Amino acid sequence: MPREKELTPMLVFAIFSAVLGMFQFGFNTGVINAPQQILEEFIANVYKNRTGNWISEELRDVIFSITVSIFAVGGMIGGIVAPAVANWCGRKTGLVLNNTVAVLGVTLMSSSQLSQSIECLIIGRFFIGLNCGLNTALVPMYLSEISTVSLRGALGTVSQLGVTVGLLFSQVLGLNSILGTKDLWPFLFGFAFIPAVLQLIMLPFCPESPRYLLLSCGRVSEARLALRRLRGTSDIEDDFEEMKAEDRANQEEVRKYGKLSSVRELFSQPWLRAPLIIGVMMQFSQQFSGINAIFYYSTNIFLTAEVPGEYAEYATIGVGATMVIMTLVSIPLMDKLGRRTLHLYGLAGMFLASIFLTISLLVKFLYDWMKYISVISILSYTLFFGIGPGSIPLMITAELFTQGTRPAAMSVSVLANWLSNFAVGLLFPLMKRVLHSYLFLPFTVFLAIFWIFTYKNLPETKNRTFEEIAALFRPIQMGGTGPGLQDYGCTMASLTVNADGPQMPPQGGSPNTPSNDAQGQASNQSANLKNGDRFRFDSAATQGFVNGQLQSSFVAQNGCIDHQRQNFTGSQGGLNQNQVAPNCSFFERDLTSGALKTSFGVSREFPPNQDRGFDDESKKLYDGQMKSRTLTRVYKPLNDVHFSNQSTNNMAEDFYTQSNLTKVSKRL
Repeated sequence: MPREKELTPMLVFAIFSAVLGMFQFGFNTGVINAPQQILEEFIANVYKNRTGNWISEELRDVIFSITVSIFAVGGMIGGIVAPAVANWCGRKTGLVLNNTVAVLGVTLMSSSQLSQSIECLIIGRFFIGLNCGLNTALVPMYLSEISTVSLRGALGTVSQLGVTVGLLFSQVLGLNSILGTKDLWPFLFGFAFIPAVLQLIMLPFCPESPRYLLLSCGRVSEARLALRRLRGTSDIEDDFEEMKAEDRANQEEVRKYGKLSSVRELFSQPWLRAPLIIGVMMQFSQQFSGINAIFYYSTNIFLTAEVPGEYAEYATIGVGATMVIMTLVSIPLMDKLGRRTLHLYGLAGMFLASIFLTISLLVKFLYDWMKYISVISILSYTLFFGIGPGSIPLMITAELFTQGTRPAAMSVSVLANWLSNFAVGLLFPLMKRVLHSYLFLPFTVFLAIFWIFTYKNLPETKNRTFEEIAALFRPIQMGGTGPGLQDYGCTMASLTVNADGPQMPPQGGSPNTPSNDAQGQASNQSANLKNGDRFRFDSAATQGFVNGQLQSSFVAQNGCIDHQRQNFTGSQGGLNQNQVAPNCSFFERDLTSGALKTSFGVSREFPPNQDRGFDDESKKLYDGQMKSRTLTRVYKPLNDVHFSNQSTNNMAEDFYTQSNLTKVSKRL
């Protein structure tokens, strides 16, 4: 078996090399914060030298806001061109070439004082924004494609760790005692040369994304070689088969609907539009949470809260350190608690912190100690941001799409991220002037909206392959779980197969006959099934999914009702890929040995110690129900249902009955 969770030296090297791009993003997001007053003075002096007049405070604020926000304009353009770059030269090569843009931007910014040019500072910020826009699309894409399923959440968080470490570096180096002075601030901007040069040196030694090589280029041997280097073993067949399964699904999708790789095509198909809207809203939840107002203006906010100037800078560093610590904490939690849960916790915590921050700003003149509440509120704000909204949005977008549609989807999401980034950076000074102590109130409203949206719409993606995640949005006819399946779980049919012989409901029974009644009427309806036969259903048993029946909304009604030969008929009906749903080809419509497979939203047998599976002790379903968000309710009334010791020891194709419901064991 492949070493599923092992971090090999080459994988670690590739992760570090790629994450330098996110360090660049974090550093250049925060670098403008600490020297704000020095830069405003620089703008005023250049204006005075050129015109002979002192600049007005309003014009100075506008120029500084443009300097801050032009970074996001470059990021938007980087996000737009990212899919073309990713598909043209690959994920790794795109990251290598992107560093030439970084070098150009850093050169312009760091030379602006020498040339006495505001324009150089602004244009340099634009180019470094272009570099960071490409990084925010290419790095999550590359990391998601080189990781294993079990490590994908952790690696997505490592991407955010690069951002937070870069942000912290910018804050520490921006101190007055280091580079945040009138003479040394160009060297502060010039520090961004270091990650660009390091990435230029290191990335050529990293393998290209195996998914890109196989699924986008068809270069099978190169994909195998890249996968062997990343996994540190020649036993890569499971990983390779999973990629080929995704490729087959993509090819089937292309055969039926054409190539769906452009932004327009993403919006044209409902099963692609839904995850795209989720991806865009996740980006909005990150930026309109108000966190960039903290990044850009935290020092100024602390001064507004009447924190002494010599402490305001250190409080700002505390913001960056909190982000790093909480991102580190969230790495092991990402694949344990899941993306959805952490994002909800993060949004809820930021909502409460924004309320306390607003209150502290309102009453700061009444109570001297309120300035400490302001500091604590801002630190809490960043703490909860680090738990979820910081790491998850870009990672989740990469997870919601398969290989063919991922670049275009990342482009739209990155554009949304940078557009909202630009809006916050441009409007926050105006909001501060107009709203005064209420300036975080709009973000409080946004956080409530995003929490509700996430709760209602975001599926859990942990421990799922890209194809499994994509199936959550596809209609049943295309191999998806369909919209009617999200509240259902393991099928318990009204058929009992055990040592005493099989029992089946009568032919032509009532469509909604409860399973226990159906079994009670089955004494004279033996189907000549023996212990260990495949799980079979008759037409009556397939019509419901209430407390252990198979509901028509799964196969018959929403799925294959248009293809009558795929329906269940008499005792010959069965959830068997040879008998059912030839036109629903994405399904493994097979319950052989009791396995729950893609036909019920789960493509692999349930491994131990995962929420979708059985625990080591009793092999029973956790709390008697499937905890995966798409599989929740079937076992809820039957908390005591579990497999017998015999079935868990033998792991044979045996069926066991308890509480008048069929239980199926499976070799795990």
